Amino acid sequence: MVNSSTNSQGVKDSEYGKIVFSNVMVTRKRNHFIRTWRTLDVKMALGILSVHLLALFAPFTFTWGAFWAAFTSYLFFGIFGITVSYRLSP
Repeated sequence: MVNSSTNSQGVKDSEYGKIVFSNVMVTRKRNHFIRTWRTLDVKMALGILSVHLLALFAPFTFTWGAFWAAFTSYLFFGIFGITVSYRLSP
């Protein structure tokens, strides 16, 4: 049996959960499945969706020249760029 006490607002502590390793009590239930979408949420979702839809066209536009250009850019900017930025930082 769970012992529950009543706080100053008359709410039983057992109705809400306590955050693990903290003294903070959750004061309201959160709905994890249904939420209101803000404008920023919609923009981000559309951006992510558009990138994935555009990736579907990649096999139809493949060329070896573009592949080697992308690979060379990755090596130059990704690997050497990070190394150079660490070397030049004070």
